[in-house]
Amino acid sequence: MTLDYIYHSGFAIEMEGVTIIIDYYKDSSETEHNRGIVHDYLLQRPGKLYVLATHFHPDHFNREILTWKKQRPDIQYIFSKDILKSHRAKAEDAFYIKKGETYEDETIRIDAFGSTDVGSSFLLHLQDWSIFHAGDLNNWHWSEESTEEEIRKANGDFLAEVKYLKEKAPNIDLILFPVDRRMGKDYMKGAKQFIEQIKTTIFVPMHFSEDYEGGMRFVVLLKMPDAVLSASPIGAKVLRLPNKHMIIMNKFTILFLTLFLALPMAMKADSAKEKKDDTRYLVGAVPEVDGKVVFSKEFQIPGMSQAQIYDTMTKWMDERLKENKNIDSRIVFSDEAKGTIAGVGEEWIVFSSSALSLDRTLVNYQITVTCKPGNCLVELEKIRFTYRETEKYKAEEWITDKYALNKAKTKLVRGLAKWRRKTVDFADDMFMDVAVAFGAPDTRPKTEKKKKEEEQQTPSIVAAAGPIIIGGTDKKTDIKVTTAEPVQTTVPAATLTPATPVGKASTDMPGYTEIDLKQIPGEVYALMGSGKLVISIGKDEFNMTNMTANAGGALGYQSGKAVAYCTLSPDQPYEAIEKADSYTLKLYAPNQTTPSAVIECKKMPSQTTPQAGQPRTYVGEIVKLLMKK
Repeated sequence: MTLDYIYHSGFAIEMEGVTIIIDYYKDSSETEHNRGIVHDYLLQRPGKLYVLATHFHPDHFNREILTWKKQRPDIQYIFSKDILKSHRAKAEDAFYIKKGETYEDETIRIDAFGSTDVGSSFLLHLQDWSIFHAGDLNNWHWSEESTEEEIRKANGDFLAEVKYLKEKAPNIDLILFPVDRRMGKDYMKGAKQFIEQIKTTIFVPMHFSEDYEGGMRFVVLLKMPDAVLSASPIGAKVLRLPNKHMIIMNKFTILFLTLFLALPMAMKADSAKEKKDDTRYLVGAVPEVDGKVVFSKEFQIPGMSQAQIYDTMTKWMDERLKENKNIDSRIVFSDEAKGTIAGVGEEWIVFSSSALSLDRTLVNYQITVTCKPGNCLVELEKIRFTYRETEKYKAEEWITDKYALNKAKTKLVRGLAKWRRKTVDFADDMFMDVAVAFGAPDTRPKTEKKKKEEEQQTPSIVAAAGPIIIGGTDKKTDIKVTTAEPVQTTVPAATLTPATPVGKASTDMPGYTEIDLKQIPGEVYALMGSGKLVISIGKDEFNMTNMTANAGGALGYQSGKAVAYCTLSPDQPYEAIEKADSYTLKLYAPNQTTPSAVIECKKMPSQTTPQAGQPRTYVGEIVKLLMKK
């Protein structure tokens, strides 16, 4: 969102596809009549246009706004009813509301609240934002001139209106409120009382014409922290709010707008949908190679020739890029002899979607596939974002560990969190698409199988650091994840680690939780690649055979059953596991002495007999999976 300060109590709100102008008095130009951000930009801005006025006072309502309809016939006026009663406008000029009434259409809802002067105050609900313009609602009194009775009445009237508002809207994202130094020493009293009652995310003072010092003094006296300032291409007097948790502002903007209030007006916590386990999005989730963001994944397809893999990937990439239905998404280079295919893509990444709002960004990227016999490497890089047509960001300057994580690297930075999450999900979705093209089962929910549906959620993909092995010609064999590291110079994408599914406490192993085998968490896959895998044969603690699967292990599914693979190096003894009908796999995280996961297996018949000097792989149907709490 962009908040444009016009003059005095006049503001404009810019969101995707909609512009709202409130309490226009005069345009932003200090030297020329009818020149400034309204006439030179906002009236030409595409999308819906709403013009609001809270009351008839000339510093809040300029009749000139009614002439704008000649330029914008689609304009929608919403005025307080006192403007009609005072004959400042005609009945057909606007939609009129008073305290307790509402204007609502498919784009916006405006609730009218009271005032301690004349007219109304407005609460706007727009694209997941709540915005309150106080109009002339304030604790209007002059301590030096008013009597004690007048002061008590002003205080009581104001607090009554705030109480009524609080009952309807105890939390508001953005407040536009009068801070007029002409009131004398108590000019900040109403603002302080307001933010003590209404939980406020961002507070912007108004109603002081050119008295910017008064607004700035409000900041100083409340001991506000320094605001976040940076250059903005939009122009003067613009407060940029890309989302609820970031403020970017032109360095020439009047300083009173730079309010990021702490304590009584602390930043609102992330929404409930953002309160989730972000483990998989932390350090390493966005891989970098020589300072560039490069997502990569190696796929192993035993039995397929380079030519077959090349043909499969050429067809897949062509179809994937054509889905976007624009000429900028296409294959730009291919070399069959070298097995190389490169393409550029342009797609939408959707942050949130509802009936009334759509928050998304356009993402441009380059994808390169390198094909070899039985193997291909997919790399996703040169990622660029275009947000709301004008805002352009590079992945390297927006979603990397340096920018998107806090100093301790333990949390995502508010404002950038959604960008990092959705980009990682986007890469995972791309890699799952590739796996499906080779015949692997699609583990994503049906509603998430491609980018055709804009309301997509986080894909339920479980990826490991190593290459993905696609079961050869047997289409019933599901995807397997090996621990062997790909031969590549890029940093592999980090292991996805979704929150551990809810399970029941184990009665056999206190301190462990039994996990649903249909929802094996990414932590287990990660342990297969980074931890120690011990095979235990037998139940008697004093007569138990233990051995380490030195050649690694993997998890997957066969015929709908969860299975575990463990591989012994050629020099390891294997007689005990050959004779066993069941065994237990214990997965130890690095530097841990107790297993993080315990997998009970029923050995499945071996389909092949390994040649002398070759590793031996054993497949076990998972009977029970326990994870340490």
